[in-house]
Amino acid sequence: MKIFLWLTGIIFWFPAMAFAHGMEGSVSYHNGVGVVSVAYDDGEPASYVKVVIRASGSKFSFQRGRTDRNGRFAFLPDVPGLWEIVVSDNMGHRTELKLNIENIANETQSSMSKPQTGFIVPREVAAFIGVLIILGIFGWIREILSFASRRK
Repeated sequence: MKIFLWLTGIIFWFPAMAFAHGMEGSVSYHNGVGVVSVAYDDGEPASYVKVVIRASGSKFSFQRGRTDRNGRFAFLPDVPGLWEIVVSDNMGHRTELKLNIENIANETQSSMSKPQTGFIVPREVAAFIGVLIILGIFGWIREILSFASRRK
C-alpha cells in the first residue's frame, strides 16, 4: 500500500515526467530536390530518425536514410506523381508526409504538408490520460492483491 501511495505521489508531483510529445513535419520541392524537415511538437529537431521515401503505387522504397542533426533529409525524385515520406524514431513517434510533384521539369514547385495523423491530442490532455491509465493499472493491481489476500 505504501508503494502505491508513493508512486501516486511521484506521478502527481512530477507531471513533467509524464509529458509525451508528437512529431510534426513538412516537405518542400525546390530546384529538383525534395527536402523533408521534421521536429517534435515542442520544437526540438527530430535528429537522426529513420526516413523511408516511396513513389506512389510502388511497394519498394525509393530511398531510406536518417535525418541530420537539424531534422532534415533531402532526396532527388526521378518521376512525377505523389511521393510518400514516412519518418519515425524507434520510440513510437511517427509522421507521414506527402509530396505531389506534377512535373519534374518544373523545378519551382513548392508543397508544404501537415502530418497525416488524423486526430491530434494536445500534450496536456495526453499527459493527463497517461496518468489516468497508470493510476487505473495500479488500482486494478491493488484490487487483485486485496481480493487474493481476503480469500486466504
